[in-house]
Order: sequence, then C-alpha cells, then structure tokens
Amino acid sequence: PVLSFMDKETIKLFLPSLLRSMDKDVFAMVLDVTSARNPPVMLPSELLYELHVVDGVPEDAGKRALEQCFARTAVFKQEILATVLQRMVEMSPLPKLFLWTVIETVTHH
Repeated sequence: PVLSFMDKETIKLFLPSLLRSMDKDVFAMVLDVTSARNPPVMLPSELLYELHVVDGVPEDAGKRALEQCFARTAVFKQEILATVLQRMVEMSPLPKLFLWTVIETVTHH
C-alpha cells in the first residue's frame, strides 16, 4: 500500500531494499505501482534500466526481478527491451546482468 504513494525518485531509493528482500509479491507490487498510474510513476524502460544499475543487490535477486518483468510481455514489449539494451550497450563497463538480459530477450521475443 505504501508503494502507491511513492514517486519515481523514492522508488529508486528503496529499490535495493525491495530487491534484497525479494519477496515475489513485493516486486509484483512495484511493477503494478509503476505502471498503474496514468501517467506511470516510472516508465517500463526506466525500471528495466534501474534494475541493471542498482547497487548492492545480489545477482540472483536482480535476475528474479528481471524474470518478473519478462513475464509481463504486455508491458515490457520488444521495443522497450531494445531501447534499454541500446542504452546499456553504450555503458562502460556493461552492467553485470546485461548479457543475461540479452539472452532472455532473445528467448522471450
């Protein structure tokens, strides 16, 4: 319930804690809250990017969060994934989960 009152910057601030707790239901609420408002609190592309650059989160927690994003194909469409991947390919160094995300993108789309 508290998540529904958070703005984008607050969600970004608490994202590491939410991911470390990595209760599937908690992250599902993050996905719901970020996309439920009109306009959304955080665009899907912004959330996907943030999941790759967030610090202090175990790799497996990041993967589980990304898997939930990939499961929502109506929200995380191929165009969004391509935009985020293009943005990340220009980063140096590449985010740890970049290659994993590329493989998942090819697998799911």
